Amino acid sequence: MVPLYFLHIPKTAGTSFSSLISSFYEPEVVCPAYLLPQLFGLDKADLIGYRLFRGHFWYGVERYLGFDVDYMTLLRHPFARTQSWYRHVQHDPNAYRHREVVEAGWSFDDFISDTDTQWDFVNAQTLYLAVDLDWARLAADPVDYGRATVRGYARRRDDKTILATAKDRLARMAYVGIAERAVDSAALLCARFGWERAMLPWLNESPNRQQDSNLSQETLAKLHELLRLDLELYQFACELFQERMEQFSRAGTVVGADQGVELKKPLYGTPLPAEQRRCIRICGVYTTGNPRPGERFTVGVEIVNDSGCMLASFGLYPVNIAYHWIAVDTGDMAVFDGERTQFNKPLPTGSVGEYAAHVLAPAAEGRYLLRITLVQEAVAWFDEDDSGVFWEREFVVGRRSD
Repeated sequence: MVPLYFLHIPKTAGTSFSSLISSFYEPEVVCPAYLLPQLFGLDKADLIGYRLFRGHFWYGVERYLGFDVDYMTLLRHPFARTQSWYRHVQHDPNAYRHREVVEAGWSFDDFISDTDTQWDFVNAQTLYLAVDLDWARLAADPVDYGRATVRGYARRRDDKTILATAKDRLARMAYVGIAERAVDSAALLCARFGWERAMLPWLNESPNRQQDSNLSQETLAKLHELLRLDLELYQFACELFQERMEQFSRAGTVVGADQGVELKKPLYGTPLPAEQRRCIRICGVYTTGNPRPGERFTVGVEIVNDSGCMLASFGLYPVNIAYHWIAVDTGDMAVFDGERTQFNKPLPTGSVGEYAAHVLAPAAEGRYLLRITLVQEAVAWFDEDDSGVFWEREFVVGRRSD
């Protein structure tokens, strides 16, 4: 039997899955190395005796091992992974740019804007799968050679050939999981290898972790630019994952299939039906005072996703937070097509998220009703068809009251 290799891309919940996978093996057949220097420190003659490899070894480790392996990996939404990487750099004194982040007090926006830092996170998931390494040189100089090679690939952040390589390698893997669908991913993992279902341990969570802050539109635009390949790869991975879930569901080997429960599908490239849109709720959390004409401000909203689909601001039919302005005195629609606020990361089914909706006040003074809702571009507004998927509050534009 070909040994398994769990390619752990950092900050993708891989530590938890690595622990789960290891629980199905006797300790003596699990390679103890997790980092490249540890792997290179082992006697190569002993490597053939291991049946499971796990770690941050990049793609292509079989060239160093001297024998084939079956690959497994886990992907995470690129925005969430990058935020988690920033927190990691804050807390790990050995992390690249830790000193700058801590001593200079870099914000997340400072971190992603620094050109000398970007190579360490730009399209990291794509690069982990697509970078071709000279393993002899890497074994001799894992830090300097490895860093120089990755820097070169990171500069090619619009190179679709890198993305094509990553997609091809991902599609040929024995297993691919999605961090945002951890429970389903664990179920698929056990079904794929015939393992008994087990509880997924949650390990290596960031210290003092707080809920991800809402990102500004400017920061989101930067992330879209820097992580373009990773966003496409993540969407591809989600579609691949769903296909495999459905295959095992038809075979009755994934929890829920034998109970007649329909698997919950992420919203990627599929119009959301009206009956699913009605399963989403929006509540106001906080607001500013009355705005001046043309003033920009934010409104905090809580979105509850009880639909059977994941909500995401990318793909063929992205879902965004939007709004209308309605004149109170006349009932006329003063502004229909309000500015969009993107989800900073997908909102899985059964989840609750808090977001800062960006709003532009009407140009004319007056009393207005602000209606915040969702829109699936080129499909529908979520306040249509009497669905009730909106939150409203009256504002007097022109009279400031903080």
